[in-house]
Amino acid sequence: MLEYKGYTELNQFISNNLNVKFMAITVSENEPFGIILKDYIFKLPNLSYEFKRQFSNEIKGLTPEQLFSIKIDVTSYLESINKYIKWYNLNKKTTSKHFNKPNLNPYEIVYNELYLIKIFILKYIPSQQKETNKTEEINEELHNNIFRGNSFLLFKKYVEMKNVVNNSRTDFRFLYDIMKEDNFIYETVTLSQYIKFIQTNFEYVDSELKSITLDSTPNINRKKNYNHYKSNLKITLK
Repeated sequence: MLEYKGYTELNQFISNNLNVKFMAITVSENEPFGIILKDYIFKLPNLSYEFKRQFSNEIKGLTPEQLFSIKIDVTSYLESINKYIKWYNLNKKTTSKHFNKPNLNPYEIVYNELYLIKIFILKYIPSQQKETNKTEEINEELHNNIFRGNSFLLFKKYVEMKNVVNNSRTDFRFLYDIMKEDNFIYETVTLSQYIKFIQTNFEYVDSELKSITLDSTPNINRKKNYNHYKSNLKITLK
C-alpha cells in the first residue's frame, strides 16, 4: 500500500504532541509555537504540497468514472486526519487558552491544513466520502465506561454550546447529576471516576466537585438548555 507524504509525521504528532498544557510550557518570545511543536508546524505546508503533488500524479489522466471507482487507498491517511479533526474540535477552547496569540495557535494551524487536505482528497475521490463517514462513525469516542449508549454526545453538545471551560465546576457537576438522573451515566460510575474522566478529557483543573441543588434557579436554567440539546439529539442507550 502506498504511503502518502505527511502520513507518518501526522501520526507521530498525534501520538506525542497533544498534551496542550505541557506544550505551552515550551513557548517563549523566540519560540511562539514551542520548541517541540515548531518542527512539525514549519514542515506542514511543504508536506501538504508534496502530498497534493503525489496524489495528483496518482489520479492523473483518469476519467470521472474511474475516479469514482478506483481503489486509491487514502483511507489510513483520512482516518488519521479525521482523528485529529475530532480531537481539535473537542479541545479547541483549551488550545486557544494556552496559545492565545493571534495566528500562533499551532493546533489550529494543523487543523486548518489537515481540513484542506481532506477537502482536496474528497474533491477528486468522491467514493472516499462513504469511507470517511464510516470511519467517523467508528472513531466517534463515546466513552462507554462512563456513558450509556451514545449519550456522551449530549454531554459534548452541552459543553460546546455552553462554552464550558476547564474550571466550570458547577456545569460539570450539573452534568454529572442530571445525566445520572436521566440514566445516561452508569449507576456504578462514582463521582471520583467522573472527575478523573473530565480531568483527562477536558483538562478539569480541580480534584473535587461540590454538591449542587438541581432545582436552584441557575440550575433550572441549565436544565432548560440541557433538555433543548437532548431533544435535538437521537440518544440511544444500547
